[in-house]
Amino acid sequence: MVHLLLAVIYLSFISLGLPDSLLGSAWPVMHAELGVPTSWAGIISVIISMGTVVSSLQSDRLTKRLGAGRVTAASVGLTAAALFGFSASGSFWGLCLWAIPYGLGAGSVDAAAVKAAKLAISRAIPVVGGILADASESVLAGAGALRGTVGLVGLLVVLALCLTPFLRLAFQYLVYKGAAALCAMVAQPRLSGLIDAIGSAFGLVLGMTGAGALVLLAGLGVLDRADLAASDAWYQARESADGDIVLVGIDQRALEEIGPYEQWGRDIPAMALEALCQSPDCRPAVIGLDVLYVNETQPEADQWLAEAAGAYGNVVTGCAAYFQDGFVEQADGSFIRDRFAVTAFEAPYPALAEAAEG
Repeated sequence: MVHLLLAVIYLSFISLGLPDSLLGSAWPVMHAELGVPTSWAGIISVIISMGTVVSSLQSDRLTKRLGAGRVTAASVGLTAAALFGFSASGSFWGLCLWAIPYGLGAGSVDAAAVKAAKLAISRAIPVVGGILADASESVLAGAGALRGTVGLVGLLVVLALCLTPFLRLAFQYLVYKGAAALCAMVAQPRLSGLIDAIGSAFGLVLGMTGAGALVLLAGLGVLDRADLAASDAWYQARESADGDIVLVGIDQRALEEIGPYEQWGRDIPAMALEALCQSPDCRPAVIGLDVLYVNETQPEADQWLAEAAGAYGNVVTGCAAYFQDGFVEQADGSFIRDRFAVTAFEAPYPALAEAAEG
């Protein structure tokens, strides 16, 4: 009977979470029909998240007063009514209104499912069931919050839920290892070995939890900025380039002799290219210009730079692309989420771009 209850709880928990993904997948079409920006989906998600948090905090009090059956039935009713309201609503503010009962119902149902799963596991497995039940509470609560939250609110909830079981596992690991060390001095070796093995098991689960948290943070894009900063520091270090690559920078001496860089004409980089390519014996194989020359300025200087760049076919010009996380329309009319969708692109002025391509 207990195993059947666990199966029912699992199916109920997963089934109640299926509608949560509809907002993200349907919003690219919904926002156009409703006449609102794409970013307004975050408003609905925040309302649902707030309702989920409030109902989860009040779940214990309501369950003790009304009983688990009534609370679960009322929560399912609120969720079903909210989903019906979503389907019948024709305005954005109507969606916001129906998001309130949806969040309240979803939070109560999730809390009830977590408690039922905890009770079933603790009764199904003797001795160890209590430990597994405590772990299942954290896992199921984390899955429920992650399922229904996005953006900043969801990120904060996910971080909090990942931190709590991680600290608990770390504490239990240290306790068992310390107890094993003490038992080794005063008790039989078999007992100390058993306690040490239990501590090692907690250490394994601790490592799995930490790895899962890192994967979760990476999937949410939290580590993107740190990853890019580390990549820049690694690839821009002098040790990352071998002796065949030479960086020619604009130093203080050049600024003092020629003037501020904003006042430099394009004849200066043209002369630099000609000087680098003057000798056939030591001419660079490739010259990369890490400067954007987008618009045309002085016709003579622009033409000079273009001719110098195309004279030997070894110059690569710089360009810039601007990325943004958003939905991109495909050829068949469907939308996909692209975290690096190109929103703008800047290329060199036509004469320089043509000379570099040649």
